[in-house]
Amino acid sequence: MAWLNQICFRVCYDMERKNRQEYKENNPELLEFVSDEYMDHNPEDMTETADEASRLKEAIMSLPFNEQQVVVMRYYNDMKLEDIASALTCSRSSVKRYLISAKDRLKTMLRKGDEDV
Repeated sequence: MAWLNQICFRVCYDMERKNRQEYKENNPELLEFVSDEYMDHNPEDMTETADEASRLKEAIMSLPFNEQQVVVMRYYNDMKLEDIASALTCSRSSVKRYLISAKDRLKTMLRKGDEDV
């Protein structure tokens, strides 16, 4: 099964490199991962949630590549640390380090955005 994860990762990596410009634009596919389809129909809540999703997407996309991939694999694809490590051909401790670093960067970026508002 690890070989399949490796193939999927390499295909996605190649697509990302070729289409780097598309990822900088608003990508509705990524927003679908973040949005909640069962939220209340309150327009204010919907707008606030959309703003938060947009800020989160931008923050994730601004992370270094390895941290970005680890966050997406772990939290959006629900992959185990071992599977992520085999897909990225690195150790489990490196995956943990990438996750911790990504969380710290995201906290800093999102808090900075809250202070600017």
